Amino acid sequence: MCKESKIRPSGAPTRCPSKLPDADNLKLSCSIGDSVGNGISSVVFEAKDVTLSDSKSDVHLPPLVLKVARRWKSNSLLQEAWAYDEMEPIQGVALARCYGLFQVDLPRNAEPHPWDAKFYQEGQTEEIGFACDLTRNEYKRSHPALKEFVYHPDRLCVLVLERLGDELPSDLDELSREEKKKIIDLYREIAHFSIIDPEQVNVHNILRAPTNGLASLPSPTTQKIHNWRLIDFAKATKTSHTEEATYKNYWPSVAAVLGYKVSIR
Repeated sequence: MCKESKIRPSGAPTRCPSKLPDADNLKLSCSIGDSVGNGISSVVFEAKDVTLSDSKSDVHLPPLVLKVARRWKSNSLLQEAWAYDEMEPIQGVALARCYGLFQVDLPRNAEPHPWDAKFYQEGQTEEIGFACDLTRNEYKRSHPALKEFVYHPDRLCVLVLERLGDELPSDLDELSREEKKKIIDLYREIAHFSIIDPEQVNVHNILRAPTNGLASLPSPTTQKIHNWRLIDFAKATKTSHTEEATYKNYWPSVAAVLGYKVSIR
């Protein structure tokens, strides 16, 4: 009996055609609010005083956050923006809605508010050098757009995202078995795109769907409405793995995060 292939015969899936309308002359203006989260590569701020200029009356934005890359870490945010773009069909389904990546080159040695040392967690320090979190081989394989950041250490990058709800509770007993299965279903959604991120599966990266923003969309494949969302794809890569092989790649980490074993369906 032949083993089931783990590789797609036609290679990595192509990006689905975008169904988003053209942005025309829309311009987003906002101010930086309080910090609502931070990690090794970025700090997340509440977006306040959000307005759209040159917009039609039917354009509506949900509450937003601004994910700002730390100095020398813009490559991580660019990688994440690419992942959201690749998985556009499941934004608002299994992922946060992403409203784009914005960049500006600052004067050398500028110290914008988001780069302030107070936003580092205890024990964190600034790592100098674009490639400090890449091996030499990873750097050589990087997209030219990523390598460009070697020469732009003072480039400020901001990813605009839909604001989501709370993280997974620290006490997993608060989650029913059925609720855990709903979280597992999110990784089924990602598996359709053969995108793997070994560092995404983390309690801080699984958040409740928003309750005061735009309504959740049904899954394009199962028509399910999910009440959880996945975020943070700084290490995402597209592979030629089949949907099932991609899902199984996530499974050990997902099972560990959820605190118990759930059979692969």
